[in-house]
Amino acid sequence: QASKGTPYSPMTMAAANNPAISMTPGDVEGQQTGETEAEIKKIKAKPVPKPAVRKKDNFLLPDYLAMQQIISENKTFDINYIDKQVKLISTKMINTLKTNMVVAFMNALGPVTNDLLVKVSFIRREIEHRSQLLINRLTNDIVNNLRRKIDIDTSDDKISMIHIIFDSFKYRTDFISKTETDRAKNLGLIMRFVMNQQGNLKGKLITDSEACAMCIQHSQNILTLNSVSLSDIPPHHHGCKCGLQST
Repeated sequence: QASKGTPYSPMTMAAANNPAISMTPGDVEGQQTGETEAEIKKIKAKPVPKPAVRKKDNFLLPDYLAMQQIISENKTFDINYIDKQVKLISTKMINTLKTNMVVAFMNALGPVTNDLLVKVSFIRREIEHRSQLLINRLTNDIVNNLRRKIDIDTSDDKISMIHIIFDSFKYRTDFISKTETDRAKNLGLIMRFVMNQQGNLKGKLITDSEACAMCIQHSQNILTLNSVSLSDIPPHHHGCKCGLQST
């Protein structure tokens, strides 16, 4: 219900101020109880939604740099030892990513009703699986590159090669940290919106001319509370400008 003196419900006002969700005047039909011209214009002028973008630390970087240091300090350059150390630290990175994604998702979702417990449990398992997939893919690429290039002559050359390889993959820790927590946050916001508005959402492209094949594919999906998952949610890739709109 709308609060006293406010022509829209708290959820409508939250959605109207949320850049991850677009609205039209029809979305709040029936809730208007004395709206002002300025408030109507605010809903009508709702901008094209953009994925959540915010400055934050690369929380995967400390463990990534620790992995690089441990491998560089191994004077034998034993690939089996390197592989073991990478796996140990990658487990910690997986847990770090999973924790940050779960926190972002749950904070955005808010209070969970009993009918959502099964869905939330499924999402948390999906977050765990996605964390494992992304980090294992990253560390496997590192180890495979080390295997191909570690058989060079001198120790100094080996250390230099290790630094080059780790530097070449470092951007992915920043990308994963930012994109995946934004994705988890947006999923929480979307589930809360769908749950409260009793409506559905679909992907929305910023401009067709800038859209890649992946974004075009996702823009065709209709998201419901039962079907929505992490893979459906923008950002779909680095620099993705996709959003969502109500249907």
